[in-house]
Amino acid sequence: MALEVIALATNRAKLALYELFKFGKSFKVSYFSVGAQGHDPLDVTLALSPDPALEDCLDPIFGPKLIPPENVSVVSVFCPNFLCILAEEEANGPLSHLCLIAEIVFDPDLGGPPDPPEYFLFAVANFPLKVKTDNDRFEFNVIIP
Repeated sequence: MALEVIALATNRAKLALYELFKFGKSFKVSYFSVGAQGHDPLDVTLALSPDPALEDCLDPIFGPKLIPPENVSVVSVFCPNFLCILAEEEANGPLSHLCLIAEIVFDPDLGGPPDPPEYFLFAVANFPLKVKTDNDRFEFNVIIP
């Protein structure tokens, strides 16, 4: 099943962009996680508004899973697109949110990547409740406008 979702960049993501532009501290969105905290519990057909202040993915039920570089593209100059795929055996059950997780790949103060690696919540996409079974393959096309 192909699902188009729009993600909201977190406040931490905006800070990372500032650090990139000002200091050259760079990152890449490398992983995704999924969970079931993105829908309205009183009406599962409605998605909740994502909270940009989140610092961690809420109750992930699966992930983090690597996003292969070939699954990252751009719609326009500042609109990235991430194809996040859940195979049949992955994350079976209720799903209503997806988190994109970034890792710092270069810190100018360190002269390289942090050791141990440093990760942060980059964006969150909420959607109406979907139930995935072991017969389903979900492909999330995630954009951040």
